Amino acid sequence: MEAGSLYKKASGRSEKASWYPKQKVMKEQTTVSRNFKIITLLLTAIGAVTIILGLITDRQTTWANYLIVNYYFLSLAMEGLSFLSYRAYLNRDGHQLSNGFQKP
Repeated sequence: MEAGSLYKKASGRSEKASWYPKQKVMKEQTTVSRNFKIITLLLTAIGAVTIILGLITDRQTTWANYLIVNYYFLSLAMEGLSFLSYRAYLNRDGHQLSNGFQKP
C-alpha cells in the first residue's frame, strides 16, 4: 500500500492507516472584502440597467455601441495574448505556454 491509502476496518468504515503521520494541510484561499463585493454588484447592476434602458430608448444605437465595445475589448485581449506569445518565443520560455514552443 502507498502512504496515506485507505483501508476498511471490520466495521466497514474507511480510515487512514494509523502509521501515516498526520499533516496539517493549508488551503490557499483568496478572500474578498465585503466592500469589494458590494461595489462589484453595484457596478454590475448599473451596467445591466444602462443596457436595458438603452434597449428601451434606442435599440439600434445600443446594439451598435455594444458590439463596438466588445470588438474593442476582444482586440485588446488578442493583442495581450500575442504579446505574451512573442515574448515567450523570444525568451525561449516555452514552458509558459499551454502548447509551448520547444527549446532547440
